[in-house]
Amino acid sequence: MNDRHKRREIERLVENLANAASDIAKIILAGEGMEVPATYQQVFAQLARANIIPASVARELGELARLRNVLAHQYLDLKWDKLKKFIDRGPQLFRKFTAAVEKVMEETPSVDE
Repeated sequence: MNDRHKRREIERLVENLANAASDIAKIILAGEGMEVPATYQQVFAQLARANIIPASVARELGELARLRNVLAHQYLDLKWDKLKKFIDRGPQLFRKFTAAVEKVMEETPSVDE
């Protein structure tokens, strides 16, 4: 918390993970021919409605999207506890998300098929 360099690294890592998850989610939705919502939070909710990810994962990714906005816009009210919560829950959350993405990829026919 007191190491500015490490904190900045963590902030950028969290922001990049949120951006990557959102980009992946948008690609999946577009590939499924579904509407791609305007906000990150809505993108994850759309994946849940399509039964691609569990609703609990969509909610947590939605929270990550809000944290991403705080980080990206460098709001002054950013609290360390928000980053700490992601550090604690992020690995499990992303395991669930990547498992859902892998399932979609396995079910999607390749170009060669």
